[in-house]
Parts: sequence; C-alpha cells; structure tokens
Amino acid sequence: AERELVTRERKYRSLVEDLGDVVVELDAETLRFTYVSPAITRLGHGLAPADLVGRVLGETGVFQNPEAIVQGVRDAVAGTARLLDAVVAGNGSRDLDVEITLRHFHDRSSGRGMVGAILRDVSFKKKREKYQRLAMTAMQILAGPEDFNVLLGRLVDVVRRETGVDEAGIRMGDGRDFPFVASARRAADG
Repeated sequence: AERELVTRERKYRSLVEDLGDVVVELDAETLRFTYVSPAITRLGHGLAPADLVGRVLGETGVFQNPEAIVQGVRDAVAGTARLLDAVVAGNGSRDLDVEITLRHFHDRSSGRGMVGAILRDVSFKKKREKYQRLAMTAMQILAGPEDFNVLLGRLVDVVRRETGVDEAGIRMGDGRDFPFVASARRAADG
C-alpha cells in the first residue's frame, strides 16, 4: 500500500509540474505559499517557485491588485471554489492577464486549512476578445448611412483609441490610402 501511495504521489506531482497552468498551495490561515509549481517560470516574469514559497501572498509584489487576490482567497476559505481575474505585474516586461481558480481544502497530514489555486495565462484570450470586439465595432461603423469617407474616418479613430496607437490609416484593396489621420502631437510637430 505504501509503494502504491508513493507511485500515485509521483504521478500526481509529475502531472502538476508538467501542466502549463501554475498550481499553488497557500496556508489558509497565514496566506503563505507552501507550494508553487515549476510552471511559474513559464509566466516569463523571472519568477521561480523559491521566490514565493514561504512568503505571504499580499507581500510578494506579484499581482497588481494584491488586496483583491487576498480577499478572493479569504472568500474561498469562507465558501466554495472561486474564480478571479488578475494581472501579474510585469517585472520589466508586459503585464500578464491570468485567471485564478481557488479552492479551500483541509490537508489530512497536517490538519491545516489550505487553499489550492490554479493560475492560467489568459493574455492571448483577452487580446483575441478585444480584437473580436474591435472587428464587430468596425462592421457596425461601416454599415452606417454616412458618406464612406466619414465612416472610414470613424473607423480610424476607433482603431487609434482601442489599440493605443498614435497614428493610423487605411490602405484600400486597390493600393490607395485613405487620407492619413495623424495624432494631435504629430500634427503639432508639423
């Protein structure tokens, strides 16, 4: 029976460590990380399990809004599973959107309350959703009753606003460019 338990534990650890998602375990009382899977390195923010194990969740500097994450963990302890959207603060690189699934459980070996969490990188999903919304907005604009040039001007304005670019233009299928729309800063530079 002991051998079977060890085999199962190895399989479980292998599964958890090979997942693309980050698996963490926190002490429910102290909110200290007790386990962080090696997948944390895949977030690309220079994090390693040793950077978090033993540290208190709200004091790690990992999340942009640590108070919300701490509250989510406390809510999970008080109730059932919880799903949170969070942002892992960029460490010299871009911020990363993550989805966190939280679940409270009791560790049989220690008798302590624990919180298990799975962090999933949803940056690509969020970006795709943003561009899908932009495409829908573009179709709605182009279906408007105004002059085509006015519609294209609106479309350029939306692209600039939603993507954060300073300048935008539209190249027509026949190679002609829709009149270029420059940002106010660029226009002032002359």
